[in-house]
This record gives sequence, C-alpha cells and structure tokens, in this order.
Amino acid sequence: SIFSMRKKTLCFSVLLLLLFPFCFSAVLADEERIIPAYPVPDYVEHLLQVASEEIGYTEDHGITKYGTWAGDPAAQWCAEFQCWCVDQVDQRWGTSLLRNVYPFYTSSNTGRSWFVREGRYVVRKGQVENWGYQWLKGQDHFIRSGDYIPQPGDWVFFNWTGGSDTEHVALVEYCTRDPIVGVVLVHVIEGNNPSAVARNTYDLNSPSILGYGTVHDVA
Repeated sequence: SIFSMRKKTLCFSVLLLLLFPFCFSAVLADEERIIPAYPVPDYVEHLLQVASEEIGYTEDHGITKYGTWAGDPAAQWCAEFQCWCVDQVDQRWGTSLLRNVYPFYTSSNTGRSWFVREGRYVVRKGQVENWGYQWLKGQDHFIRSGDYIPQPGDWVFFNWTGGSDTEHVALVEYCTRDPIVGVVLVHVIEGNNPSAVARNTYDLNSPSILGYGTVHDVA
C-alpha cells in the first residue's frame, strides 16, 4: 500500500541519517592531516600557492615555460618547475629565496648537493653520500626510515632504479596518516608527471625516496 511504502521510505531515510555521521567520520579518518612540527613560514605558503596555480600545465611537444626560463626549453623539467616557482615568489612578494633558501639547478644531484652544503638535507635512512650518518635533533640514534615527517615546503628527492643519483624532485605540500594502519603519505606538487604539473602522493617509507631538502634545520 502507499502507506506501507511511505513508512519504508521514512525508515530508510532515518537509517541514512543515523549512519551518515559514521560514514563521514570514516572518510575524515582516512584523511587525517599531520600538523606540521614547525611553524610554516609565509614564503612557504606563497610557494605552495604559486605551485598549486600551475597544476594542470602540460608540456607542448616536450617544451615547457619552466625549461625555457631555466635555459633549456626541452629539459626534463621537475627541478626547473620548482625553481621557477621560487623565482615567482621572489618576484611577487619581494623575497630573495632563490639561491638562498632554495637552490637554482637543472641537473641531477646538484639540488641535493646544495642542500647538503647548506646543512639542510635529511636522508630517508642510512648514510648521506660524502657526508656520513645523521640523526635528528633531540634524538639519540641514526635516522631510520619514517623518523622524519617532511614539512610543507620541503623538497623530496627520488631515485626510481635503486641507485643514489637524484632522478626526480617534488615539492611537499603536507602529510597525512591513516589512523588505522599508521601509513604516512607525503602529498606533493610536482612537475614532469609525466608531462604535466600535478599533485601526487608517496608512501613515507617508499624506497624511491632518497631524502629531503628541508625548510628548517632539523638534523
């Protein structure tokens, strides 16, 4: 009967209302954002704003504005993208970040080497090549994989083939933790992915991550 159908519909609606908070909480739980361990400088907020504005930019037959700006229009342009973004912050907000807080570079290992010289490179685990073993400030043991949670504005360096040379770099936006299994994901904005600027996520313990050029002096 119509009354019976209305009664069933009402019961179903009430059930949905009762279940919705739990479903919504579960979604939020999967997206638990980790609060940065250090204050986020204004210039990092600006850098992330500039980088996010570029999301969706796609290379044109291998040519990008970032490579053109850096002097090589057809470059493999992950580093060029990040350096360009830093330069944009300098131009818009009158800062002097490029070559001071962040490197200008266009070739493998040069960016990581710059952070090493500045004393702001954190290895994911083990030994920093040509430097030695590290430990985080306030800790009494060498860095283990997962010890350091990257901060907004850090640069994360990758190697895809199991070697030690840097083959990719990305800009850390924030990190999240799965409250059930404890997995930490690093959320980044990156160029050359594989032909566009895009957001991406990586497991904190991914063997492809070599380490981080850091905003703060943490090790």
